[in-house]
Amino acid sequence: MSSTPSQRSSSPLPMERLQAELLQQIAQMPLEGLQNIMRLHRGGVGPGTTSSTPSASAASSPYMSTPQVSPTTISPSLPADNSGYGADSESDASLQQRVTQLERQVAQKPKVKRSKRPIKLPADEAAAKRARPSDEREFVNVLDHVDAQIKSYLQSQVRNKMYRIIGYVKGTTPMPSVGGPTAPPYVPESNEDPIERMVPDFSKGNNCPENRRIQVLAAQLVYKEEMKNPVAIAESRRPRWLKEGVILELADRSWPNLKRIWKEQGKDELELVAKSKRAMRNARRETRRDQLFQALEPFCAEHGLDHDIAKYELVHHDWVGEALSCDEETEERSQEWRDLLFETGEISVRERDDANINCWEIKRPVWMHIKYWEWYKKLLLDRTNSLPNQGRSRAGRIDHKRVDLGRVSHLMPLVLPSDFMIDPKWRSEEMERFGSWEVRSLYPLHVPKELCDSIVGRP
Repeated sequence: MSSTPSQRSSSPLPMERLQAELLQQIAQMPLEGLQNIMRLHRGGVGPGTTSSTPSASAASSPYMSTPQVSPTTISPSLPADNSGYGADSESDASLQQRVTQLERQVAQKPKVKRSKRPIKLPADEAAAKRARPSDEREFVNVLDHVDAQIKSYLQSQVRNKMYRIIGYVKGTTPMPSVGGPTAPPYVPESNEDPIERMVPDFSKGNNCPENRRIQVLAAQLVYKEEMKNPVAIAESRRPRWLKEGVILELADRSWPNLKRIWKEQGKDELELVAKSKRAMRNARRETRRDQLFQALEPFCAEHGLDHDIAKYELVHHDWVGEALSCDEETEERSQEWRDLLFETGEISVRERDDANINCWEIKRPVWMHIKYWEWYKKLLLDRTNSLPNQGRSRAGRIDHKRVDLGRVSHLMPLVLPSDFMIDPKWRSEEMERFGSWEVRSLYPLHVPKELCDSIVGRP
């Protein structure tokens, strides 16, 4: 039975069916394969042309392979293409449209994050993550100066509330933390509900459980107070700003300021301790200078010197060395240090075994002539022996024992000594390294040269 013309037209022709199948396959191809086909389709071999070696991309494409033809062989002529499906046909436009669409999708496709293996977190970090869901904090953009004022106001409120929870009062109490310092006892104010006192741990980050709880509590308290206060924030702005998540975000941003206060006060305390040590050492040097002034009285009388002038030319508090109540390196009255004191024969067994020994180690200035140092020590010893009660000062106080272990002090003097007081070896090897050291004079003006030479043993 022969088919009618209408039946023949409804059934796709072989070429049409081939085109439909080809377009369906093209739609399923990846972008690289389509690009290779486009290059081959547009640069196809024409009639009477000589074939060339296939390009690397075409040769390597899994979707298209070309026959290996010798470069010297002339390709056979192809019949003229009258099918309507050549390079300038509708299939070319459809293929180009598909390629363009895929290129646009690839360009707009977001980068896929690399998968990461789960890592076990420390206990405190894991607890912090459980305590703070990812959507707990909320950031609000500042749109104008009114928003900026609201943000500043809320941030100030939540910061002050954290101060109150911690127990910090600016200019009055130190910023407390785990491990110290500690906060004073909590005293509720007349117009506030009792607040739970919490101790932060500034050695850890913002989101450790202890610190996070303080921020959350402060945000909750500020939120409750501001919900009852219709004046501070305009009604039109309240839906954006009066949220616990927004205030918690501001508390988190304020936390580094609290930590900075804690760090700075630690530096201040260390500086205060260092200042105290410097002041104490300076006071000891001044005391030793005054003792040497007194010890010089018999010496000046014996040699006919004016004591009021000579004492300033022969003694200065920067020249008398250091007196330390413990080992300078360890800053402790360690057993090793007490053993060194005992080996000199200057202290008893009982004193050696006493951790609170009342004894000072004296150190010669590194630049001083050893003979001049020994002269200082002899003057002081003669003074001590001349006291009515040996070992006691004129005020009746017991003098500290002073023991010389042969170690030196590297404190440089503000007032430079006369040249005869300087150790010759130090002068030749070290003095040039101190560019500001200039010899004041070879000898004092009011002390004879012969007397100065006799002190340091010069012929």
